[in-house]
Formats: sequence, C-alpha cells, structure tokens
Amino acid sequence: MMRLSIFIAIASFLCEQNRAMATAQNDAAVAIRQQYTEWLRAYEQKDLAQTMEIFAPDAISTFAGAADNDANAVRQSYTKSFALVGQPRRWKPVDLEIAASGDLAYALGDWQFVEEAPNGSPSVRLTNRSVDVLKQDGTKWKIVRSFTIPKDGREVKSSCDGTLPRVSPETFNGGAREVWQTLMRWRDSYNGRDLAVTLAPYDPAITGLYAGNQLDTFASLRESYTRSFAAKDRQRSIDFEPEEVTASGNLAFVRDHWTSTTRSPAGESRRLSRGIEIWRKNNSGEWKLLHYLSYLVCNYTANEPSIVGEGIISTPQDEFGGSLSQDGKTIYFDRSVPPHYLYTLWESHLVGNNWSAPEILPFSGQYRDSDPVLSPDGNKLLFVSDRPVNGKDPHHYEIWMSQREGDKWSEPKNLGPVVNTHSQYFASMASNGNLYFSATIADNDSEIDIFVSKFINEKYTTPVNLGPAINGKGIVNIEAFVSPDEKFLLIGAFNRPDSIGSSDIYVSYNQNGKWSAPLPVSVINTPAREYSPRLTPDGKRLIFTSERGMGTEQRAKPWTMTEFEQKSRSSWNGLGNIYTVPIEVLPKPAE
Repeated sequence: MMRLSIFIAIASFLCEQNRAMATAQNDAAVAIRQQYTEWLRAYEQKDLAQTMEIFAPDAISTFAGAADNDANAVRQSYTKSFALVGQPRRWKPVDLEIAASGDLAYALGDWQFVEEAPNGSPSVRLTNRSVDVLKQDGTKWKIVRSFTIPKDGREVKSSCDGTLPRVSPETFNGGAREVWQTLMRWRDSYNGRDLAVTLAPYDPAITGLYAGNQLDTFASLRESYTRSFAAKDRQRSIDFEPEEVTASGNLAFVRDHWTSTTRSPAGESRRLSRGIEIWRKNNSGEWKLLHYLSYLVCNYTANEPSIVGEGIISTPQDEFGGSLSQDGKTIYFDRSVPPHYLYTLWESHLVGNNWSAPEILPFSGQYRDSDPVLSPDGNKLLFVSDRPVNGKDPHHYEIWMSQREGDKWSEPKNLGPVVNTHSQYFASMASNGNLYFSATIADNDSEIDIFVSKFINEKYTTPVNLGPAINGKGIVNIEAFVSPDEKFLLIGAFNRPDSIGSSDIYVSYNQNGKWSAPLPVSVINTPAREYSPRLTPDGKRLIFTSERGMGTEQRAKPWTMTEFEQKSRSSWNGLGNIYTVPIEVLPKPAE
C-alpha cells in the first residue's frame, strides 16, 4: 500500500505540474495576443513608438527575397509608411496561432494588408504569411525574429549574389542540439530515399508553405516524397546550413538555408532555399517539426528565365515586348487591354537597381500601337499600329517609325506603301537598315509570312518573302526579330509542326545567304504562349514574353475560391510578362 500511495502522490504531483505549465502557456498566449491587438491599434494610429514596442532591440525581420532588417531598419520602414498620404491602410490578422513554452513563443498567421477605397469599402492589397518568434522580457513578450513570405502568388525576388548568415552546429547545446541532430537524420533519410524515416520527424499537424506553392500538410508531403523517391530519371539530394537554433521548454525554432541538387540524364541543377521552422517536443520527448515557411533564394539552374521588373514592368496586367536602349537603362514595351482592344507603348527607366514607374509614350494611347523595337543604334523606334494613314483608317496594322531627337521621340511616320501592303504585325531592323517584318500575304490573315525589304540608296525596296524554309501554308510567323549582323532570326510563331504551346519561339540561321529551317528554343517554350522575342543591345541575352501562369499551372487539386481570386490578381494570372534569359539557350545551327 505504501508503494501505491507513493505512486499516486507522484502521479498527482506530475498532473498538477502539467496543469500549471498548461495554465502558464495559456496565460502567455493570451498576453501575446493582447500585445498584437495593441500593435495593430498603434499601427492604425501611426504611433511609431507604440508600434515598435513589440520588437526586441536585437530583433531581425526577414521578408522573402529581401535583406534581413534589424530593429532600426524596421523603424525606418514604419516611418516611411506612416508618412504616406491617401486612403487608410491597416494590417488584418487571419488565423493567428500562438503558443508558448518557457521563455519562447511563436505566432503563426496570415496577414492581409487592407486599404479602404474612397467609398469606404475595404480592399485586400496583399496577403503574407509570417512566423514571429518571441521571447519573454519581464512581463512582456518581444519579437526577436520575424520571417515573412507572400501567400498570394506574388513572385519572390531571387539573387545568387547575396551572403546568408551561418553558424557552426558545434555551438548548439541542449534542446537546440537535439533539434539539429533530428534535422540531420531527416536529411540522411531523405537523401537515402527512406520514406518512413523521412516522415518520422513530422508532427501529424504539420503545416508548411514554400512561397509560390500550395500549403503543405502531412498527407501532401507524404504524397510528394512518394513520387519523388519513385522517380527513375532524376534524384534529388539536400544539404543544410544552420543560421540559428533556439530551444526553450518544448518549443524550438530553426533558421537555416539549404541547397537541393537534382541530377538527371540532362545534367545537374541546384537551388538555394531559406526558411524558418517551429519544432515541438511531444510527450515521448521527441522533437517534431510543426510549422515551416521557406522561399527560393537562388536558382543555379543554367539558363533559367528571370522576370523583368516584376510588379513594375511585368504586372497583373498584360505586358509584352521589351526593347532595351543602348545603355540598358530604358526599356520600351507594350501593355494591352485584354482581349487586345487597345495596345499602348510604354517606357521605364532604370534608376539604381530599380525600374521607374512606366509612362505611356507621348504619341501612344489612342490607337492600337504594338511591339516597339529599337534599331541597333537605338535611334529609331519601330512599331506597328492601326492609326490613320493620311487621315484614312487602313483597317489593318502598318509599320511606323519614330526618330530620336535629343531626349525625345519624333512624331511617328508611316514607312509607306512599299513595305505596308496588307497587314503588318512586327518589324525589326539590321545594322545596315534592312527591314525584316511579318505580314499577311493577302487581304486575309490566315497565313503570316516573314519578309525582308533591303535598304538601298536610303530607300526600302520591294519586300522579298524569306521562302518555304521559314514560311509555309497554315503557319503564322507573327514576329521576326533579326540580329544586327543578320546572322540569325528570332521568330514567334503559331501552328508550326513542332509547337508545344499556343505560340513558341524559334531561331533560324543565315547560312551562306539562305535561311535555315527554324529550330525551337526548347529551354523557354512551354504549353503557355511564348512570343515577342528581342535581343539586348550587347547580344548576350534574349528577351521574350510568356503567358505562363495559372492557366498552364499543373495542380494536384482544384482551385479554391480564395486561391483563384488571389492568383488571378497576381502577375501569374496567365497574362503576358516579360522575361530574359542568356543567349546560350539558342540551339546551335546544323553543320
């Protein structure tokens, strides 16, 4: 009986202790939630001092794709935000999950940035998901680390030029060391394609989000790993670099980055990603991964296309084209109103490392002005337009040209009836003045061919069809961009036999005065529409337009209403964006 009494007493003590811990954790969660309420009130009132009250002096705030900010940088950001005038703006938390243990806590939530319209109705401008790590400071809790990624389909800026922090795992002790060792066992099992051991460190309630992807759960992760491990044509491995690991009670957080390497018969590609993780110790003393947020820092994959001016030039609207000035500091492009009832010509200037807000060119905005292309010397701007000719509506597109006059462009002039015969759709110029353009061969547009008009004695001569190697029945070669030296031609075309999308980009080489059969630029062509090719002035990069996005996105599950609405308002809604890629993507000409 004595032993039984002792056992009962011990059990009772442990239960009381657990209840006390649970009460303390609940009290902490309530206190933290109240601090967020106070922070929201201070932000809305533009009270800088109270807004900063929730941050620790050594706080680090990370937004996906941007440099880490210390508390002073956070303060400067709020100061700038509070100085803005206009409609009221506020942050609205959604599903804010808070938990605490010891002197460590986390807050996981979705945050909507809401702006009131002039009529008073709120409009969600963007949605982020964040993990805040808090530490107890007397009676208050302070944010020491804040990690945020977009949750609404916005593109994350990536760069291979930055340096990420790193610490030695040898400095980890106690719970931090146990968590890191668990993560290393996970790495080894993943690289060894051991599904059971790979899933073992996951909490059944795990949630995770990699920027740009769908929300991960235990079931979706298991399905993803099963597919990956079963693949025979490729193998992926991962290696981690720790940035910080902190543990208290049954909670821990990890900041780290990792390189994932994919090997296939086509070669090897590498991606650098970064993230934050929340770990929780279960009743058996095992550390389990509960939540994570992460994003792509750098894609080392050779010749990966990168978007141009995301959010400024490439936006949720429909953009295409992209012709750069000689110094690379001005870009001319098109912005249309779907379904293409109006095309307008725009320009943007590179100021430091950022593109300026685009402006419509002075002579555009009334008619359908399409596909601006600079001459090799940058002094002429070609485009096609349905604007009146000599006061008459031509009922089709013709080629126009504006001449640079100092820092301005002259009023556009029609190139005349020698080149403007039926409907012209695109024009580009070689260094010698020869004009390459696409046009219908009759009054209907069921077939579009590529022509060249030689520039002789300061005049354009009768256009010559480039012939059956390039043009053909039913083929729509709607764009033709010639290299300055006339050694190759970039083509945007529909209905070619080897097309994989609505429109694809091809290259044809000038071999002893004859144009070769076009070769698909397979690295950039997708099931979406790729079109409107250009070269940068230095000839080192290809500029093109793609409508890749939600329309061609491969999904395992149907869209939800929220996902559909958010994506359709993002740059990835399937309208045109402008991309650039190294010229090395072009297939080599046949010997």
